[in-house]
Amino acid sequence: MNKIRVLSIAVVLLILLNIGLIVVISLNKPPHPNHPKGNLGPKNIIIERLHFDATQVVAYENLIIQHQETIQSKEDQLRTAKEKLYTLLAVDNQTEKVVLIDKINSIQKEIEEIHFNHFLDIKKLCKENQLKDYTELTNELARLFSPHPMPKR
Repeated sequence: MNKIRVLSIAVVLLILLNIGLIVVISLNKPPHPNHPKGNLGPKNIIIERLHFDATQVVAYENLIIQHQETIQSKEDQLRTAKEKLYTLLAVDNQTEKVVLIDKINSIQKEIEEIHFNHFLDIKKLCKENQLKDYTELTNELARLFSPHPMPKR
């Protein structure tokens, strides 16, 4: 066999291996979770897990709107304070740095209190027979509302 024939066979084999690898990878993907009720974001998970009726759902949606508005305001304050903090890198003002970090900590504490109170408000929406489900749900709240981890590099 000459060199050209050997190289041609090698190229064809590599192409076939690549195609086979692509097929194997695409066929072995885990199935994409499909829920019959559509997207199960935290709102829908809470509604489903607590078995809210139509009246409770409306009240819960109103709580969500109020909660989002309050949190958005606090996050705006937090963003502004952080922007001011990082402008201090150019001037090295230690006193102002300490004041701004304290302010950032205070705002973050307020945000966590707002979140906590939001879930207490959700509890108030529950009927007596839903409180057991609410207690079970509280064990998962941190996982449901935590930011998704960044993919590893």
